[in-house]
Amino acid sequence: MIAACLQQILGMGSKKRHGKEFPSGSSFLHSLLGGKNILAVDDDRVNRIVQAGALKKFGANVECAESGKIALSMLQLPHKFDACFMDIQMPEMDAEAGDVQAVEEMRNV
Repeated sequence: MIAACLQQILGMGSKKRHGKEFPSGSSFLHSLLGGKNILAVDDDRVNRIVQAGALKKFGANVECAESGKIALSMLQLPHKFDACFMDIQMPEMDAEAGDVQAVEEMRNV
C-alpha cells in the first residue's frame, strides 16, 4: 500500500517529469527510501508491523511509535527522522476529541 501510494504521488513509471527520466518500480522506491530514517506511527500493532516491513523492504530504517504523543516526543528537535508516516485516525490525535494542538504540532514538525 505504501509503495503504491508513493508511486501515485510521485508519478512513477516510464514517464518524464520536467525533462528527466524517472526509474520505475521497486528500484525507484529503494533509491528514494534507502537509508532514510522513518518514524511509523499507528495505534494498531499489526499496522505498525506491516508499515515497518514495507518500508524496510525498500531499505528504510524504521522506528515505530504506538501513539501520537510518543511520536511528538520522538520528533522534538533535533531528531533524526527524514519522514513520519502517521495514522490519521488515532484516538488521541483526533481533532474532534479536542486535541487540535497535538495535531498542529505534528503537522509543523
